[in-house]
Amino acid sequence: MYAGLVLQHRNTTVADVLAARVFLEAPAARLLAEKRSRVKIVERLQKQLDATSLDPDRFDDFNLLVVELTGNQTLSLVASILEGIARAAALRYSTDPDT
Repeated sequence: MYAGLVLQHRNTTVADVLAARVFLEAPAARLLAEKRSRVKIVERLQKQLDATSLDPDRFDDFNLLVVELTGNQTLSLVASILEGIARAAALRYSTDPDT
């Protein structure tokens, strides 16, 4: 993942990556709220939320779906990259909290 390597080379913190996710996801949620197909969107989000409530490690799938439902491919790609970096950091921390 090229973007992850660039961020690592720049000594980007996990906090910075997580903040970027928030900056991306909040406007995406607003875009969804403004769509005419809100009922269908809410149904999809609820279905995903119900599925992820059984597996808290997969809650980030809900966040990715919020961005995906905007229909903006660029935002979806950036969100996926950020999510991949965040998951890798969480996994690394869970196996070695001293890193």
